[in-house]
Amino acid sequence: MYKLLDFKIDLANDEDDDQEEEEEEGSDMEEEVNAVNKSNAAKSGGKRKMNDDDDEEEDIETKYDLADYDNEDEIDMLKGIGDLTYFASNEDDPYVTMKDEGDSDDEDFEIKATDNLIVVAKAEKEFCCLEVYVYNEDLGNLYVHHDILLSSFPLAVEWLNYDIGEDKPGNFVAVGSMEPVIEIWDLDLVDSVEPVAVLGTKAKSKGKKQKKSDSHTDAVLNLSWNAQVRNVLGSASADCTVKLWDLSEGKPVTTITQHKDKATTDKGYVFYMDQRSDKPVFTLSAHSEAVTGICQSSSVPGLLVTTSTDKTMKIWDVQDNKPSTVLERNLRLNQLFCVDSCPEAPFVFAVGGEKEIKVWDIRESATVRNHFADRAPVGVTMEGEGDIKEEVEQAMRDMMIDKEEEEDVNTLLGEGATAGAPTNKKKKKKKRKKGQKKD
Repeated sequence: MYKLLDFKIDLANDEDDDQEEEEEEGSDMEEEVNAVNKSNAAKSGGKRKMNDDDDEEEDIETKYDLADYDNEDEIDMLKGIGDLTYFASNEDDPYVTMKDEGDSDDEDFEIKATDNLIVVAKAEKEFCCLEVYVYNEDLGNLYVHHDILLSSFPLAVEWLNYDIGEDKPGNFVAVGSMEPVIEIWDLDLVDSVEPVAVLGTKAKSKGKKQKKSDSHTDAVLNLSWNAQVRNVLGSASADCTVKLWDLSEGKPVTTITQHKDKATTDKGYVFYMDQRSDKPVFTLSAHSEAVTGICQSSSVPGLLVTTSTDKTMKIWDVQDNKPSTVLERNLRLNQLFCVDSCPEAPFVFAVGGEKEIKVWDIRESATVRNHFADRAPVGVTMEGEGDIKEEVEQAMRDMMIDKEEEEDVNTLLGEGATAGAPTNKKKKKKKRKKGQKKD
């Protein structure tokens, strides 16, 4: 029994092995058939895909007319607006009902008949420019209207109304600088990038010298315009020469070479000269440091104003060649570098300091008014509130008020018009009079 059982088991196992072999052969055939079918399907599918892509490209070309893209007609950008009307401003346009309101900046930019222009040469590190201020005596306004960039450090500025290009009067300024040339700028042009004329020529190379008759060979230190003979401009240079220029020709007509060195006032002296004599009429020890500015009143005889690096401005009476001090004032502008008078207001002077300028009507001082009252031009009043200020100033000196409080009092009094950067204040202790007890 056991053998039979064993046989039956072996027979069953053989039948199972045959069946598995048949199934494996069948599966191999199916895989070969599937592989062939897939290959054929891929070939036919690739053809269909290529055909589909070609159809899509044809559709895009047809839709956007790409075949004739290069032959497209030019488009007239102005087509359809031929009937439109243009207006120079909104005020002329009848369809604009909301008119532009006046702008305060536009009003400040407009120069009125009562305004005076002040041209200031400014240098800060490597930046140099001309600042054109507008000053209105009636309103007390002082502000920068526009500025002009300069290529060289300015040393002298002179206003003139002679137009080189035309016979009619203009509004120009001549500028002397570290260069041996004189630039003439038109003040009526706001965005000027170059001068309207240049007197003289620069040396093409450092080693090559210029002809002395054609131009200065060194920095231009001072300028003076002849208001009577309007086409004549005088210039003084560090090359120890003085030249008279004919502005109509743009060339120097006279060169003075008598000077052997630069004439300076570094020691604080003022020399009153008569061109008919080699010696000064009188010598005035005006300041303790260099005299940087000197100016006579436009129409008050004998009224002379000087400024210095000792920070003071002095008013002198030089009538009859007998100079005397009328007033000395510290304008709190630190070192002073220039002063000039107003041609229309004989008692108004503009003073330039380290960082700001100040316009001061010296009639605010009662001392000045009383001293020059009998020499005031017709139509110029000598009345003011200077008496009150003089009393306050004297009271401050008596009370030994410190510098900071003095500046605050002058600010309240509104002395003069100042423009520019504010100065730093240093607080000092009050001085006590002898015998005064400490609180």
